[in-house]
Amino acid sequence: RFSCGPDDCHNSVARTRRVRFARALEMSIETSGERSLPVGRLHTGLGVALLEQGRYDEARRAFERSIEISSERVGPAHPRVARPIYNLGETLRRLQRPAEARPHLERALAIVDGEDAGHPFVAYPLTSLGLLDVEAGRIEDAVALLERALAIREKHKNGNLGDFGQTRFALARALWESGARPRALRLAQRAREDWAAAGAPRAGDLARLDAWLAARR
Repeated sequence: RFSCGPDDCHNSVARTRRVRFARALEMSIETSGERSLPVGRLHTGLGVALLEQGRYDEARRAFERSIEISSERVGPAHPRVARPIYNLGETLRRLQRPAEARPHLERALAIVDGEDAGHPFVAYPLTSLGLLDVEAGRIEDAVALLERALAIREKHKNGNLGDFGQTRFALARALWESGARPRALRLAQRAREDWAAAGAPRAGDLARLDAWLAARR
């Protein structure tokens, strides 16, 4: 039997997910029309699959379509719309377009915060906003956002190991800059364990974290 390396296997899984969502989207459009709520949700799923493959511009368009349809169906401030709004903001953050990313992330946070400030989903926009603040040098703001994100994740065991690693490493970076360096290193090591356990999908993150740790030892 043939086997694949970790990166190749991850890419194969991501491609399979993208193809499945694309087919499901086509079928849903045929049965319920282009602007139905199920179609809006499937645009979000397709966008996430594209995001996993690093196809950011295609993912951005899928999320924008999802927001348009979902907002039309349930209203622009409905919690159902928060997820594609967050995904769009996160995509723009990864595209290094922080000025465009921030309003979407803040909007997603405001929608869910208004319904339930302790909801597990809140950790996602909090982490992304914290990363924007770390990268902009707004360290005090970043620490506040990321401490809250980590507390929510730990309370609800929210997210997979990759998500935990992202929040922990983001907070480690912020704490290092704030001067709380022993805790920063402990969190970075925890993030390393998270990403190592997550496998191929986080291999690139793990390499960057290792470089960060090596520069501080």
